[in-house]
Amino acid sequence: MATRSHCALAAALLVAMAATSTQSPHGQGSARITDGKAARLGQFPHQALVLGDGTHICGGSLITKTAVLTTAYCTVKFDKFIIRLGTVHRTKNETTAWIIAAHWAVAHPDYSTEAYMSHNVAVVFLPQKAPLSNGYIPHTLQYAELTVVPNSVCEEGYGPGFILESTLCAGNKFKGFCSYDHGGALVLKTKEGYKQIGIASFVNDKCDVPIPGGFSRVTYFLDWITKTAEITDD
Repeated sequence: MATRSHCALAAALLVAMAATSTQSPHGQGSARITDGKAARLGQFPHQALVLGDGTHICGGSLITKTAVLTTAYCTVKFDKFIIRLGTVHRTKNETTAWIIAAHWAVAHPDYSTEAYMSHNVAVVFLPQKAPLSNGYIPHTLQYAELTVVPNSVCEEGYGPGFILESTLCAGNKFKGFCSYDHGGALVLKTKEGYKQIGIASFVNDKCDVPIPGGFSRVTYFLDWITKTAEITDD
């Protein structure tokens, strides 16, 4: 098996953070990060909560002051998006919270639910610039450290034909993202901060099985993301 590298998974949802900081026991799937732990204050400042039509829960990451990166799965069926930044609670508003309604999202034109949601990438555009000085976030963020594994390992769990070149697989035994975690960021910690390498795309129907989760590989879609979100070197 190829050498594995360790990554940190920012909770795919600000919502996937329970009100308490207890961890999910091994073997018990839930609508939150599986076997997650509470993050330190300000540990994942890029994290966003995306609510499709006010109810469908997803995660996202702020990539520019006016753009949130998420999955196409979280956008194609909805007309309105509530974006929450600077907070880890779904309904409670901290003084650091910044909440805004958005009505414009662009999903990758080749998005398909076949082959486990290929090209599962989208950008939600904010109607005004998000403030970047929200300060520290509350102590309830859930995250898990995962291991990136070869796509061939993923195929052993999902079967042939489902894992694509654009797929990045990561997970540890009974640990990773679960239901409602779609759109969240798989990030690699560097000296400069966090570098996003994946977007939570699909997972086994049951969270209590030792099968890695599938992420949209950011490098594969980087040109599309850069063009769509109008990211410049400035």
